Amino acid sequence: MNTLKEIAKMLLKAQNEKILLFPHVNMDGDALGSSAALCSVLQKLGKTAYILTEDDTAYNIEFLDRGYCVRVDETTVGTPDVCICMDCGSTDRFAARAEVFENGAVSVCIDHHITSKPIFDMNYIDGSAAATGEIVYDLIKELENASGRTLFDAEIGEAIFAAIATDTGNFQYSNTTEKSHLIAAALLKIGTDESGVCVKIYQNAKLSRIKLNAAAVDNMKLFADGRAAIATVTQDMIDACDAEMSEADGIAETMRNIRGVEISVLLKEYGRDEVKVSMRAKSYADVAKIAAGFGGGGHVRAAGCTLRMKISEAEKIMTEAVSEALQKEMQ
Repeated sequence: MNTLKEIAKMLLKAQNEKILLFPHVNMDGDALGSSAALCSVLQKLGKTAYILTEDDTAYNIEFLDRGYCVRVDETTVGTPDVCICMDCGSTDRFAARAEVFENGAVSVCIDHHITSKPIFDMNYIDGSAAATGEIVYDLIKELENASGRTLFDAEIGEAIFAAIATDTGNFQYSNTTEKSHLIAAALLKIGTDESGVCVKIYQNAKLSRIKLNAAAVDNMKLFADGRAAIATVTQDMIDACDAEMSEADGIAETMRNIRGVEISVLLKEYGRDEVKVSMRAKSYADVAKIAAGFGGGGHVRAAGCTLRMKISEAEKIMTEAVSEALQKEMQ
């Protein structure tokens, strides 16, 4: 493992002129927010920096992309000097961009998932951080110290705040720490419009999102004596609601809010034999452990995995796995 000071020193080297950031597919607020903040700072420092993507950005976090995101196309981005894996710990999380990443002279991982391993040239993985945005905040501080320049501004503050707010459930989840609040307070001091960020992210829902959420909750099933809930979002539901799959974000949290439910499971059908699983826990269950059993990962209270099977089969398997995990918790 490296220190942030070491990573900052590497990023400031004159020869490291082209830097690409690689957030995971289906970017959430932390993946895009932390990437946007670092990308903006690197551009301020005179680097050619971009966020390389392969899919569409969810509409409620699009405001974080101020021209930083480019689609995967090697003829456009060229060969990078530095490639940074953001908010994930493996190229499996951005398979369509993996070849570009592997062509970089230096590979770096900046992440806060406890299941990530230090497998790149330089690694900073802090499982105690509430969000990758917290790590990027500290990295920018190191870049300020090393460069002797003031780098933070209100827009960078918005990106960092969005990253932390989304991964802490607006500072409600158990991963929220004193540091999370202290960073938010520091961002307020530099003029960050934190209220405006929350309005854009949480109070900007399309009607299609509301319909999709309602349809998913309508087909929800409780099991394990009411301690777990599971719901599916199929392509037929997406079509019927005229929605996008990104609009399913938040359904797992909605189910977890039900009294007595400890674990919620959302199954999203991306293809005939591709189901993405999102799990949330309320207070004591370890869903990262469940996800790891299927090749996934994440946090103790929020994790996921991908299953290569029909959604009906995935529902059966996840119901059994969660039931078994909860039974063990009660022993």
